[in-house]
Amino acid sequence: MARKIGFTFIILQIFVVIAVQFALATETVREVFTSIDRMEGTSTAAIIDNIGTVEVELLAERISSNDEIDELNNLRVLVNGRIAGYFDDDRIQLAVRNNALIEIDARDEPNRYRISVYAISDNAMEISRNLTVITDQNIAILGKIHAH
Repeated sequence: MARKIGFTFIILQIFVVIAVQFALATETVREVFTSIDRMEGTSTAAIIDNIGTVEVELLAERISSNDEIDELNNLRVLVNGRIAGYFDDDRIQLAVRNNALIEIDARDEPNRYRISVYAISDNAMEISRNLTVITDQNIAILGKIHAH
């Protein structure tokens, strides 16, 4: 009896796998359960290695001043939580990949600044979220990169 139930269970599993395969062959079902259609025809390496550039600008005005500006090393630009650069100049150019998160770390900077996205490369990159942030001794999310 137990062998018969085990055998029936295995046959049932095989039929379920076959039914799922046939269902996923249907375009409307596949669109609901997977996101493979937008990647079909594109190699995985092309999706992962798509590197673009984003230029971040420190706008000229300082919103508030608590002390003199010596250096802006307290203002760090982070990409995926890692330091990608400092504002040695008014602008920083960043190399970014799909789904990269760009943040401004101003936890150690007493002054408030307005920082914005200045330019985005034209190789199918798009940035979402804010395009301008105001620092206030915090980590501000400037945006997230999305490839088309």
